[in-house]
Amino acid sequence: MGELFVQATLSCCFLIDDVIRTTGQTSSTPSQMVSDLGARIINMAGGGGRAISCGYWSLATHALRDLVETGQLLELFEAMPSKATEWSQTDPMKRHGAFGFSKVKGDLEKHRGKSEFWQERFSIYSNLGSHPSRESLTFNLTPRGKMVGPTFNEGRFKLWLRALAGDTMVTTRQFVRAFDATSGQAPLSVQRRFLHATVEGFHNLTEPITESDLSLYWVP
Repeated sequence: MGELFVQATLSCCFLIDDVIRTTGQTSSTPSQMVSDLGARIINMAGGGGRAISCGYWSLATHALRDLVETGQLLELFEAMPSKATEWSQTDPMKRHGAFGFSKVKGDLEKHRGKSEFWQERFSIYSNLGSHPSRESLTFNLTPRGKMVGPTFNEGRFKLWLRALAGDTMVTTRQFVRAFDATSGQAPLSVQRRFLHATVEGFHNLTEPITESDLSLYWVP
């Protein structure tokens, strides 16, 4: 499974990289903002993966939180492309209030109803690594003592590698939807069938089996 998670993360990066390098500067501000956030997904996935492989757990957790925040912002831009233009033009000092995580969550809930999908991950990662907190200090304790500097931890390596792959895939799929909604081009599933299908295939492989799956494929 570890190799699958690595390949799934790489496939997401390959898809986004191909899109942003071949489309260049897009004609609309919303599409350009989506493209720029796509580059951020690649950088966070790469940085998070490097931190995981080196045993810097708090740094890896920050990358995971950033992926989640980027994914929610992309969902906002998919639903309301004008928000991308507003976001790009808002004064940095005012942007946090207008586009902070909780504010974006509220705007999305007004549009599509309540969902805790992004919030649950954001809260976990914020407490464990992105902000100084009692949880983050406890997170750096092991039976051998405090984690100081790069520290090997097999269980954490497995858990965070899976988390990185899962969050990268979810955020990449949201990037695809946001790009399709703002670019005015043919859907990426048509333009880049193989890369898109690869990401979707990895996502399906890592999804838990549901009752509907059982009813569809189970033959008594």
